[in-house]
This record gives sequence, structure tokens and C-alpha cells, in this order.
Amino acid sequence: MIFFLLRLWRFLILDVEIENIPNPRVELEEHYFNAKNTNLLDLGLQPHFLSDSLLDSLLNFAIKYQHRVDHTQIMPKVLWRNPG
Repeated sequence: MIFFLLRLWRFLILDVEIENIPNPRVELEEHYFNAKNTNLLDLGLQPHFLSDSLLDSLLNFAIKYQHRVDHTQIMPKVLWRNPG
């Protein structure tokens, strides 16, 4: 998914940079977690997965309103680790 978005952004001639940050959470990088809940599917939910055209539409919407983005609200501020 991320590689599709990078290709799309580069096609639109956007200056794209990925910044890696330390994981603020405390669980191990690799741990067993297999959440599987089919109750909604059993009730008739029909999931709609993200298509390329929807991602393209969302990206163009984000570009149109990029001047309204508050960059101070994007990066995580919660520290899940004990500071002491």
C-alpha cells in the first residue's frame, strides 16, 4: 500500500519524504496477536476495500486542503514507556 502511494505521489510530482521515528509503544516488535472477529461479517457486513481510484481521490482532496493541516497535531505525543 505504501509503495503504491509513493508511486502516486511521485507521479503527481510531490516532494515525498518518509521519516522513521522510534516506536512509542512498549510491546515487542514481533508478538503474537491474531485479532479475528467475524461477528460483523456474520451480520452481513460487506467490507469496501480501498481502491486505487479512491486513494487517488483522497490524495487530491488532501492536496487541495493542505494549507489547513496543523502539522503540530500529526506526530505522536504520548509516551507509553515509564519515564523513570
